[in-house]
Amino acid sequence: MNANQKVQTLMEGKEKLGMDDELYWFLLYAYGGVPDPGYLDDEGFESVMACFDMLGLHRYHRINDQDKHKMRGIAMELLKSELAAQKLTGKDARRIAWDFWGVDAVEWLDLASIGEIIYGLELWRRKNPGRSFMESIESDSTDASETGDAR
Repeated sequence: MNANQKVQTLMEGKEKLGMDDELYWFLLYAYGGVPDPGYLDDEGFESVMACFDMLGLHRYHRINDQDKHKMRGIAMELLKSELAAQKLTGKDARRIAWDFWGVDAVEWLDLASIGEIIYGLELWRRKNPGRSFMESIESDSTDASETGDAR
């Protein structure tokens, strides 16, 4: 299936499920591993479609508040798992939420933003094996303050 067919299939599934953009982008980030559906490889596409199936795509189910609550719980577990993989703490998660979204707690973020954090941390881990994400933020902040480019 080419990229256009994948995008079309996802959009049709999103419509059938009555899925909002928040949940859709969360699934793309967290399960597809991409920020844009046009970049999905076959494995990512299958992962997102499996989530669509879990949410009731083939049962002609429309997503309700209970489904969204369930996905939020899954999102938080995925985030905890990724934080643990990088030896990050809840304090680190709050710092990320504040630095990048301006909120005091990850719990206040929408699903799409949580998915974006998961995606970003996983991408960082793959591209920078053995390096700490938080140490990188600290060194970037120090460099910026020394040059007068503080955020």
